[in-house]
Amino acid sequence: PSSVEGHLKVKNEFMRKKIWNVVAELEGAPSQETPSSSSDGSTEEQKSDLVLLGNHRDAWIFGAADPNSGTACLMEIAKVVSEMVKDGWEPSQTIRLLSWDGEEYGLLGSTAYVERHRAELLEKAVAYLNVDVAVSGLFFDARASPSMKSLVLGAAAMLPAPTDKGERGEEKLIEMWQEQRGKLEVGPLGSGSDYTAFLDHTGVASFDSSFNGIKAGSYGQYHSIYDSFSWMDKHADPGFRAHKTMTSLWLLLLIAFADPQLDDKVLPLNATGSAEAARGYIQGVKGAYEKAGLSEVIGKVEDAALAFLEKAEEFDAAGWNAERTGDAETVMEVNRRLKWLERSFLDANGLKSRKYFKHMLVAPGLYLGYGAQTLPGMTEAAALGCAGGNKGTGDCEKEAERVISRLKQAESCVSLPSSSSFVPLSSAREACGVAEFRLGLLEVETEERNSDLESAHRLMLSVL
Repeated sequence: PSSVEGHLKVKNEFMRKKIWNVVAELEGAPSQETPSSSSDGSTEEQKSDLVLLGNHRDAWIFGAADPNSGTACLMEIAKVVSEMVKDGWEPSQTIRLLSWDGEEYGLLGSTAYVERHRAELLEKAVAYLNVDVAVSGLFFDARASPSMKSLVLGAAAMLPAPTDKGERGEEKLIEMWQEQRGKLEVGPLGSGSDYTAFLDHTGVASFDSSFNGIKAGSYGQYHSIYDSFSWMDKHADPGFRAHKTMTSLWLLLLIAFADPQLDDKVLPLNATGSAEAARGYIQGVKGAYEKAGLSEVIGKVEDAALAFLEKAEEFDAAGWNAERTGDAETVMEVNRRLKWLERSFLDANGLKSRKYFKHMLVAPGLYLGYGAQTLPGMTEAAALGCAGGNKGTGDCEKEAERVISRLKQAESCVSLPSSSSFVPLSSAREACGVAEFRLGLLEVETEERNSDLESAHRLMLSVL
Protein backbone atom coordinates (compact mmCIF):
# COMPACT_ATOMS: atom_id res chain seq x y z
CA PRO A 1 0.00 0.00 0.00
CA SER A 2 1.04 3.59 -0.61
CA SER A 3 2.57 5.61 2.21
CA VAL A 4 1.05 8.82 0.87
CA GLU A 5 -1.58 10.38 3.09
CA GLY A 6 -4.29 12.70 1.82
CA HIS A 7 -6.90 14.91 3.37
CA LEU A 8 -10.31 14.99 1.75
CA LYS A 9 -12.53 17.94 2.51
CA VAL A 10 -16.23 17.43 1.76
CA LYS A 11 -18.62 20.33 1.60
CA ASN A 12 -22.33 19.59 1.28
CA GLU A 13 -25.10 22.11 0.93
CA PHE A 14 -28.37 21.20 2.62
CA MET A 15 -31.52 22.86 1.38
CA ARG A 16 -35.22 22.17 1.03
CA LYS A 17 -36.48 21.61 -2.52
CA LYS A 18 -39.81 20.62 -3.97
CA ILE A 19 -40.10 17.30 -5.76
CA TRP A 20 -42.93 16.09 -7.98
CA ASN A 21 -44.44 12.66 -8.45
CA VAL A 22 -46.40 12.31 -11.68
CA VAL A 23 -49.43 10.01 -11.42
CA ALA A 24 -51.64 8.74 -14.25
CA GLU A 25 -54.72 6.72 -13.37
CA LEU A 26 -57.02 4.53 -15.42
CA GLU A 27 -60.06 3.66 -13.34
CA GLY A 28 -61.07 0.04 -13.32
CA ALA A 29 -64.54 -1.37 -13.80
CA PRO A 30 -66.67 -1.41 -10.63
CA SER A 31 -66.50 -4.63 -8.65
CA GLN A 32 -69.23 -7.17 -9.21
CA GLU A 33 -69.80 -7.41 -5.45
CA THR A 34 -73.07 -5.81 -4.31
CA PRO A 35 -74.25 -4.84 -0.85
CA SER A 36 -76.58 -7.83 -0.78
CA SER A 37 -73.64 -10.22 -0.97
CA SER A 38 -72.08 -8.88 2.24
CA SER A 39 -73.82 -9.43 5.53
CA ASP A 40 -72.39 -6.19 6.95
CA GLY A 41 -73.91 -4.20 4.09
CA SER A 42 -70.48 -2.94 3.06
CA THR A 43 -70.15 -1.41 -0.39
CA GLU A 44 -66.41 -0.73 -0.17
CA GLU A 45 -65.56 -3.21 -2.90
CA GLN A 46 -67.80 -1.37 -5.35
CA LYS A 47 -64.61 0.54 -6.21
CA SER A 48 -61.98 -1.58 -7.90
CA ASP A 49 -58.67 -2.44 -6.29
CA LEU A 50 -55.29 -1.00 -7.34
CA VAL A 51 -52.42 -2.26 -9.46
CA LEU A 52 -49.49 0.18 -9.43
CA LEU A 53 -46.53 0.46 -11.81
CA GLY A 54 -43.62 2.71 -10.89
CA ASN A 55 -40.28 4.01 -12.10
CA HIS A 56 -38.27 7.02 -10.93
CA ARG A 57 -37.22 9.72 -13.39
CA ASP A 58 -34.55 11.65 -11.45
CA ALA A 59 -30.96 10.80 -12.38
CA TRP A 60 -27.50 11.68 -11.13
CA ILE A 61 -26.22 12.67 -14.57
CA PHE A 62 -27.73 11.63 -17.93
CA GLY A 63 -29.21 8.42 -16.59
CA ALA A 64 -29.67 6.49 -19.83
CA ALA A 65 -29.87 3.24 -17.88
CA ASP A 66 -30.69 4.56 -14.41
CA PRO A 67 -33.55 5.40 -14.62
CA ASN A 68 -34.39 6.36 -18.20
CA SER A 69 -34.35 2.85 -19.61
CA GLY A 70 -37.18 2.08 -17.18
CA THR A 71 -38.88 5.42 -17.90
CA ALA A 72 -38.93 4.62 -21.62
CA CYS A 73 -40.61 1.29 -20.85
CA LEU A 74 -43.19 2.97 -18.61
CA MET A 75 -44.01 5.56 -21.28
CA GLU A 76 -44.43 2.80 -23.85
CA ILE A 77 -46.82 0.94 -21.53
CA ALA A 78 -48.85 4.13 -21.15
CA LYS A 79 -49.14 4.36 -24.94
CA VAL A 80 -50.09 0.69 -25.34
CA VAL A 81 -52.71 0.77 -22.57
CA SER A 82 -54.15 3.96 -24.09
CA GLU A 83 -54.59 2.19 -27.42
CA MET A 84 -56.14 -0.84 -25.71
CA VAL A 85 -58.69 1.41 -24.00
CA LYS A 86 -59.53 3.06 -27.33
CA ASP A 87 -60.24 -0.45 -28.65
CA GLY A 88 -62.69 -1.08 -25.78
CA TRP A 89 -60.48 -2.69 -23.14
CA GLU A 90 -61.66 -1.96 -19.60
CA PRO A 91 -59.42 -3.18 -16.77
CA SER A 92 -60.90 -4.94 -13.76
CA GLN A 93 -58.50 -3.07 -11.45
CA THR A 94 -57.65 0.61 -11.30
CA ILE A 95 -54.21 1.10 -12.87
CA ARG A 96 -51.83 3.77 -11.60
CA LEU A 97 -48.67 4.62 -13.48
CA LEU A 98 -46.25 6.46 -11.21
CA SER A 99 -43.18 8.49 -12.14
CA TRP A 100 -41.25 9.06 -8.93
CA ASP A 101 -39.06 12.01 -8.08
CA GLY A 102 -36.26 12.14 -5.51
CA GLU A 103 -35.36 8.43 -5.68
CA GLU A 104 -31.62 9.00 -5.78
CA TYR A 105 -31.77 11.08 -2.60
CA GLY A 106 -33.34 8.25 -0.62
CA LEU A 107 -36.56 6.99 -2.29
CA LEU A 108 -38.18 10.28 -1.28
CA GLY A 109 -41.05 10.47 -3.78
CA SER A 110 -42.29 6.91 -3.43
CA THR A 111 -41.91 6.89 0.36
CA ALA A 112 -43.90 10.11 0.70
CA TYR A 113 -46.57 8.67 -1.58
CA VAL A 114 -46.87 5.48 0.47
CA GLU A 115 -47.12 7.43 3.71
CA ARG A 116 -49.74 9.80 2.32
CA HIS A 117 -51.83 6.98 0.78
CA ARG A 118 -51.13 4.31 3.39
CA ALA A 119 -54.74 3.65 4.39
CA GLU A 120 -55.79 3.25 0.76
CA LEU A 121 -52.85 0.99 -0.06
CA LEU A 122 -53.47 -1.26 2.94
CA GLU A 123 -57.08 -1.66 1.85
CA LYS A 124 -56.89 -1.66 -1.95
CA ALA A 125 -53.41 -2.39 -3.35
CA VAL A 126 -53.10 -5.77 -5.04
CA ALA A 127 -49.55 -5.39 -6.37
CA TYR A 128 -46.78 -2.89 -7.02
CA LEU A 129 -44.68 -3.55 -10.15
CA ASN A 130 -41.40 -1.63 -10.25
CA VAL A 131 -38.75 -1.22 -12.92
CA ASP A 132 -35.80 1.04 -12.19
CA VAL A 133 -32.78 0.25 -14.36
CA ALA A 134 -34.63 -1.68 -17.03
CA VAL A 135 -31.54 -2.26 -19.16
CA SER A 136 -27.80 -1.91 -18.71
CA GLY A 137 -26.88 -5.10 -20.55
CA LEU A 138 -28.35 -8.53 -21.27
CA PHE A 139 -28.08 -10.48 -17.99
CA PHE A 140 -31.69 -10.90 -16.87
CA ASP A 141 -32.72 -10.77 -13.22
CA ALA A 142 -36.07 -10.68 -11.42
CA ARG A 143 -36.96 -10.24 -7.76
CA ALA A 144 -40.42 -10.35 -6.26
CA SER A 145 -42.62 -11.30 -3.37
CA PRO A 146 -42.72 -15.13 -3.38
CA SER A 147 -46.45 -15.11 -4.14
CA MET A 148 -45.57 -13.71 -7.60
CA LYS A 149 -42.92 -16.30 -8.48
CA SER A 150 -45.16 -18.51 -10.65
CA LEU A 151 -46.54 -15.48 -12.48
CA VAL A 152 -43.06 -14.11 -13.29
CA LEU A 153 -41.80 -17.48 -14.52
CA GLY A 154 -44.92 -17.94 -16.63
CA ALA A 155 -44.52 -14.52 -18.25
CA ALA A 156 -40.83 -15.17 -18.97
CA ALA A 157 -41.80 -18.42 -20.68
CA MET A 158 -44.12 -16.55 -23.05
CA LEU A 159 -41.67 -13.92 -24.30
CA PRO A 160 -38.89 -14.25 -26.88
CA ALA A 161 -35.37 -13.59 -25.64
CA PRO A 162 -33.82 -10.26 -26.78
CA THR A 163 -31.35 -12.14 -28.98
CA ASP A 164 -31.03 -13.21 -32.61
CA LYS A 165 -32.34 -16.65 -31.63
CA GLY A 166 -35.23 -15.01 -29.83
CA GLU A 167 -36.17 -12.97 -32.90
CA ARG A 168 -36.17 -16.19 -34.94
CA GLY A 169 -38.52 -17.80 -32.40
CA GLU A 170 -35.84 -20.23 -31.23
CA GLU A 171 -35.28 -18.97 -27.67
CA LYS A 172 -37.58 -17.78 -24.90
CA LEU A 173 -36.61 -15.32 -22.19
CA ILE A 174 -36.89 -18.06 -19.56
CA GLU A 175 -34.39 -20.22 -21.48
CA MET A 176 -31.91 -17.37 -21.76
CA TRP A 177 -32.39 -16.61 -18.07
CA GLN A 178 -31.66 -20.20 -17.05
CA GLU A 179 -28.61 -20.45 -19.30
CA GLN A 180 -27.18 -17.23 -17.86
CA ARG A 181 -27.84 -17.98 -14.20
CA GLY A 182 -27.66 -21.75 -14.05
CA LYS A 183 -31.02 -21.88 -12.28
CA LEU A 184 -34.29 -19.99 -12.35
CA GLU A 185 -34.55 -17.95 -9.19
CA VAL A 186 -36.95 -15.13 -8.41
CA GLY A 187 -35.07 -13.73 -5.43
CA PRO A 188 -36.35 -11.71 -2.47
CA LEU A 189 -36.51 -7.92 -2.60
CA GLY A 190 -34.00 -5.89 -0.60
CA SER A 191 -33.91 -2.15 -1.25
CA GLY A 192 -32.35 0.45 -3.49
CA SER A 193 -35.50 1.23 -5.44
CA ASP A 194 -39.06 2.43 -5.05
CA TYR A 195 -40.72 -0.86 -4.10
CA THR A 196 -39.19 -0.54 -0.62
CA ALA A 197 -41.94 1.36 1.20
CA PHE A 198 -44.68 -0.54 -0.61
CA LEU A 199 -43.40 -3.92 0.55
CA ASP A 200 -41.66 -3.20 3.84
CA HIS A 201 -44.02 -0.57 5.28
CA THR A 202 -47.44 -1.51 3.90
CA GLY A 203 -47.09 -5.15 2.87
CA VAL A 204 -47.99 -4.78 -0.80
CA ALA A 205 -46.77 -7.72 -2.90
CA SER A 206 -44.05 -6.27 -5.14
CA PHE A 207 -41.88 -6.98 -8.18
CA ASP A 208 -38.66 -5.55 -9.66
CA SER A 209 -36.64 -6.63 -12.69
CA SER A 210 -33.72 -5.60 -14.87
CA PHE A 211 -31.37 -6.61 -17.66
CA ASN A 212 -27.94 -6.09 -16.13
CA GLY A 213 -24.54 -5.42 -17.63
CA ILE A 214 -22.91 -8.18 -15.58
CA LYS A 215 -24.15 -11.11 -13.52
CA ALA A 216 -23.50 -9.25 -10.27
CA GLY A 217 -25.99 -6.58 -11.30
CA SER A 218 -23.97 -3.35 -11.35
CA TYR A 219 -22.21 -1.81 -14.34
CA GLY A 220 -19.20 0.44 -14.75
CA GLN A 221 -21.14 3.45 -15.99
CA TYR A 222 -23.45 3.43 -12.94
CA HIS A 223 -24.22 6.95 -11.62
CA SER A 224 -21.63 8.51 -13.88
CA ILE A 225 -21.39 10.82 -16.89
CA TYR A 226 -20.85 7.71 -19.04
CA ASP A 227 -24.39 6.43 -18.45
CA SER A 228 -25.41 8.09 -21.71
CA PHE A 229 -27.61 7.45 -24.73
CA SER A 230 -24.51 6.88 -26.86
CA TRP A 231 -23.29 4.13 -24.51
CA MET A 232 -26.76 2.55 -24.37
CA ASP A 233 -27.20 2.63 -28.14
CA LYS A 234 -23.73 1.33 -29.02
CA HIS A 235 -22.89 -1.04 -26.17
CA ALA A 236 -25.59 -1.84 -23.61
CA ASP A 237 -28.57 -2.57 -25.87
CA PRO A 238 -27.93 -2.04 -29.59
CA GLY A 239 -31.28 -2.15 -31.35
CA PHE A 240 -33.07 -1.73 -27.98
CA ARG A 241 -34.29 -5.32 -27.99
CA ALA A 242 -33.93 -5.72 -24.23
CA HIS A 243 -36.02 -2.57 -23.76
CA LYS A 244 -38.76 -4.15 -25.87
CA THR A 245 -38.61 -7.39 -23.86
CA MET A 246 -38.75 -5.58 -20.51
CA THR A 247 -41.72 -3.51 -21.67
CA SER A 248 -43.50 -6.68 -22.79
CA LEU A 249 -42.79 -8.44 -19.49
CA TRP A 250 -44.02 -5.49 -17.44
CA LEU A 251 -47.15 -5.22 -19.58
CA LEU A 252 -47.90 -8.94 -19.32
CA LEU A 253 -47.78 -8.72 -15.52
CA LEU A 254 -50.05 -5.69 -15.56
CA ILE A 255 -52.61 -7.40 -17.78
CA ALA A 256 -52.51 -10.52 -15.59
CA PHE A 257 -53.57 -8.40 -12.60
CA ALA A 258 -56.02 -6.18 -14.49
CA ASP A 259 -57.70 -8.82 -16.65
CA PRO A 260 -61.28 -7.70 -17.40
CA GLN A 261 -62.44 -11.24 -16.58
CA LEU A 262 -60.78 -11.21 -13.15
CA ASP A 263 -64.13 -11.13 -11.36
CA ASP A 264 -64.42 -14.76 -12.45
CA LYS A 265 -60.74 -15.61 -11.96
CA VAL A 266 -58.34 -15.98 -9.05
CA LEU A 267 -55.68 -13.28 -8.77
CA PRO A 268 -52.29 -14.36 -10.19
CA LEU A 269 -50.81 -14.66 -6.70
CA ASN A 270 -49.86 -17.93 -5.08
CA ALA A 271 -50.10 -18.50 -1.32
CA THR A 272 -48.13 -21.73 -1.54
CA GLY A 273 -45.18 -19.80 -2.97
CA SER A 274 -45.16 -17.55 0.10
CA ALA A 275 -45.31 -20.51 2.46
CA GLU A 276 -42.56 -22.44 0.67
CA ALA A 277 -40.33 -19.36 0.74
CA ALA A 278 -40.89 -18.94 4.48
CA ARG A 279 -39.80 -22.53 5.08
CA GLY A 280 -36.68 -21.91 3.00
CA TYR A 281 -35.84 -18.74 4.92
CA ILE A 282 -35.82 -20.68 8.19
CA GLN A 283 -32.98 -22.86 6.94
CA GLY A 284 -30.78 -19.77 6.68
CA VAL A 285 -30.97 -19.08 10.41
CA LYS A 286 -31.54 -22.58 11.78
CA GLY A 287 -27.85 -23.35 12.34
CA ALA A 288 -27.29 -20.20 14.42
CA TYR A 289 -30.29 -20.98 16.61
CA GLU A 290 -29.21 -24.57 17.15
CA LYS A 291 -25.69 -23.39 18.00
CA ALA A 292 -27.22 -21.08 20.62
CA GLY A 293 -29.07 -24.02 22.17
CA LEU A 294 -32.42 -22.95 20.75
CA SER A 295 -33.33 -26.06 18.76
CA GLU A 296 -36.76 -26.16 20.38
CA VAL A 297 -37.42 -22.51 19.48
CA ILE A 298 -36.45 -22.94 15.82
CA GLY A 299 -38.53 -26.11 15.78
CA LYS A 300 -41.60 -24.10 16.73
CA VAL A 301 -40.91 -21.66 13.89
CA GLU A 302 -40.65 -24.60 11.49
CA ASP A 303 -43.93 -26.02 12.80
CA ALA A 304 -45.68 -22.69 12.20
CA ALA A 305 -44.29 -22.50 8.67
CA LEU A 306 -45.42 -26.06 7.93
CA ALA A 307 -48.93 -25.34 9.22
CA PHE A 308 -49.03 -22.26 6.97
CA LEU A 309 -47.87 -24.33 3.99
CA GLU A 310 -50.52 -27.00 4.49
CA LYS A 311 -53.31 -24.41 4.66
CA ALA A 312 -51.84 -22.50 1.71
CA GLU A 313 -51.92 -25.61 -0.48
CA GLU A 314 -55.56 -26.21 0.45
CA PHE A 315 -56.36 -22.55 -0.16
CA ASP A 316 -54.78 -22.43 -3.63
CA ALA A 317 -56.52 -25.66 -4.61
CA ALA A 318 -59.86 -24.26 -3.43
CA GLY A 319 -59.32 -21.13 -5.50
CA TRP A 320 -58.47 -23.03 -8.66
CA ASN A 321 -61.45 -25.34 -8.17
CA ALA A 322 -63.79 -22.38 -7.60
CA GLU A 323 -62.54 -20.73 -10.80
CA ARG A 324 -63.00 -23.97 -12.75
CA THR A 325 -66.54 -24.56 -11.48
CA GLY A 326 -67.67 -20.93 -11.71
CA ASP A 327 -68.08 -20.48 -7.94
CA ALA A 328 -67.96 -16.67 -7.97
CA GLU A 329 -68.47 -16.24 -4.21
CA THR A 330 -65.45 -18.38 -3.35
CA VAL A 331 -63.31 -16.73 -6.04
CA MET A 332 -64.18 -13.34 -4.53
CA GLU A 333 -63.24 -14.48 -1.03
CA VAL A 334 -59.98 -16.05 -2.22
CA ASN A 335 -59.05 -12.83 -4.01
CA ARG A 336 -59.68 -10.71 -0.94
CA ARG A 337 -57.31 -12.88 1.06
CA LEU A 338 -54.66 -13.10 -1.65
CA LYS A 339 -54.64 -9.31 -1.83
CA TRP A 340 -54.11 -9.05 1.93
CA LEU A 341 -51.82 -12.07 2.44
CA GLU A 342 -48.60 -10.04 2.32
CA ARG A 343 -50.04 -7.77 5.04
CA SER A 344 -50.09 -10.81 7.34
CA PHE A 345 -46.30 -10.57 7.64
CA LEU A 346 -46.38 -7.01 9.05
CA ASP A 347 -45.71 -6.17 12.69
CA ALA A 348 -46.74 -2.64 13.69
CA ASN A 349 -43.72 -2.31 16.00
CA GLY A 350 -41.30 -2.87 13.13
CA LEU A 351 -37.81 -4.31 13.28
CA LYS A 352 -35.84 -3.60 16.42
CA SER A 353 -33.04 -1.78 14.57
CA ARG A 354 -35.31 0.17 12.16
CA LYS A 355 -38.90 0.46 13.14
CA TYR A 356 -40.08 1.84 9.79
CA PHE A 357 -39.57 -1.63 8.32
CA LYS A 358 -42.61 -3.69 9.36
CA HIS A 359 -42.16 -6.89 7.33
CA MET A 360 -40.97 -9.78 9.49
CA LEU A 361 -39.98 -12.14 6.66
CA VAL A 362 -37.79 -9.88 4.51
CA ALA A 363 -36.04 -6.51 4.73
CA PRO A 364 -32.93 -4.81 3.33
CA GLY A 365 -29.87 -6.28 5.02
CA LEU A 366 -28.07 -3.97 7.42
CA TYR A 367 -24.72 -4.78 5.79
CA LEU A 368 -25.79 -6.14 2.39
CA GLY A 369 -26.02 -2.94 0.37
CA TYR A 370 -29.21 -3.29 -1.65
CA GLY A 371 -29.41 -7.01 -0.84
CA ALA A 372 -32.30 -8.68 0.98
CA GLN A 373 -32.12 -10.24 4.42
CA THR A 374 -34.70 -12.94 5.04
CA LEU A 375 -36.10 -13.29 8.58
CA PRO A 376 -34.25 -10.06 9.44
CA GLY A 377 -35.21 -9.86 13.10
CA MET A 378 -34.15 -13.42 13.85
CA THR A 379 -30.99 -13.15 11.74
CA GLU A 380 -29.84 -9.90 13.34
CA ALA A 381 -30.56 -11.17 16.85
CA ALA A 382 -28.51 -14.29 16.15
CA ALA A 383 -25.65 -12.22 14.70
CA LEU A 384 -25.51 -10.26 17.97
CA GLY A 385 -25.26 -13.44 19.99
CA CYS A 386 -28.93 -13.55 21.04
CA ALA A 387 -28.22 -11.10 23.87
CA GLY A 388 -31.08 -9.86 26.04
CA GLY A 389 -32.27 -12.65 28.28
CA ASN A 390 -31.02 -14.21 31.50
CA LYS A 391 -29.54 -17.05 29.47
CA GLY A 392 -28.28 -14.77 26.74
CA THR A 393 -30.95 -15.89 24.28
CA GLY A 394 -33.71 -13.39 24.95
CA ASP A 395 -33.69 -11.45 21.67
CA CYS A 396 -33.49 -14.59 19.56
CA GLU A 397 -36.52 -16.07 21.33
CA LYS A 398 -38.45 -12.82 21.11
CA GLU A 399 -37.79 -12.43 17.38
CA ALA A 400 -38.74 -16.07 16.79
CA GLU A 401 -42.02 -15.48 18.61
CA ARG A 402 -42.74 -12.50 16.38
CA VAL A 403 -42.15 -14.58 13.25
CA ILE A 404 -44.34 -17.38 14.60
CA SER A 405 -47.09 -14.83 15.22
CA ARG A 406 -46.88 -13.60 11.62
CA LEU A 407 -46.86 -17.14 10.20
CA LYS A 408 -49.94 -17.98 12.25
CA GLN A 409 -51.59 -14.80 10.93
CA ALA A 410 -50.79 -15.93 7.38
CA GLU A 411 -52.22 -19.36 8.15
CA SER A 412 -55.39 -17.65 9.36
CA CYS A 413 -55.49 -15.53 6.21
CA VAL A 414 -55.52 -18.58 3.93
CA SER A 415 -57.98 -20.57 6.05
CA LEU A 416 -61.23 -20.17 4.14
CA PRO A 417 -64.53 -20.17 6.06
CA SER A 418 -66.70 -23.24 5.56
CA SER A 419 -68.97 -21.18 3.32
CA SER A 420 -67.88 -18.09 1.42
CA SER A 421 -71.45 -16.94 0.89
CA PHE A 422 -72.30 -13.73 2.74
CA VAL A 423 -68.91 -13.52 4.42
CA PRO A 424 -68.40 -9.91 5.57
CA LEU A 425 -65.36 -8.03 4.39
CA SER A 426 -64.34 -7.46 7.99
CA SER A 427 -63.83 -11.20 8.49
CA ALA A 428 -61.13 -11.38 5.81
CA ARG A 429 -59.50 -8.20 7.14
CA GLU A 430 -59.30 -9.70 10.61
CA ALA A 431 -58.13 -13.08 9.34
CA CYS A 432 -55.26 -11.45 7.43
CA GLY A 433 -54.35 -9.06 10.24
CA VAL A 434 -55.13 -5.86 8.33
CA ALA A 435 -57.39 -4.45 11.03
CA GLU A 436 -54.96 -5.44 13.79
CA PHE A 437 -52.01 -3.88 11.96
CA ARG A 438 -53.80 -0.58 11.39
CA LEU A 439 -54.79 -0.38 15.04
CA GLY A 440 -51.29 -1.32 16.18
CA LEU A 441 -49.79 1.26 13.85
CA LEU A 442 -52.01 3.95 15.32
CA GLU A 443 -50.95 3.03 18.85
CA VAL A 444 -47.25 2.95 17.94
CA GLU A 445 -47.33 6.29 16.15
CA THR A 446 -49.35 7.92 18.95
CA GLU A 447 -46.76 6.71 21.46
CA GLU A 448 -43.93 8.05 19.26
CA ARG A 449 -45.59 11.46 18.95
CA ASN A 450 -46.12 11.64 22.71
CA SER A 451 -42.50 10.71 23.26
CA ASP A 452 -41.37 13.43 20.83
CA LEU A 453 -43.55 16.00 22.60
CA GLU A 454 -42.15 14.96 25.96
CA SER A 455 -38.57 15.28 24.65
CA ALA A 456 -39.33 18.71 23.19
CA HIS A 457 -40.86 19.79 26.50
CA ARG A 458 -37.78 18.68 28.44
CA LEU A 459 -35.54 20.51 25.97
CA MET A 460 -37.51 23.74 26.39
CA LEU A 461 -37.31 23.46 30.17
CA SER A 462 -33.56 22.93 30.02
CA VAL A 463 -33.15 26.01 27.81
CA LEU A 464 -35.35 28.15 30.06
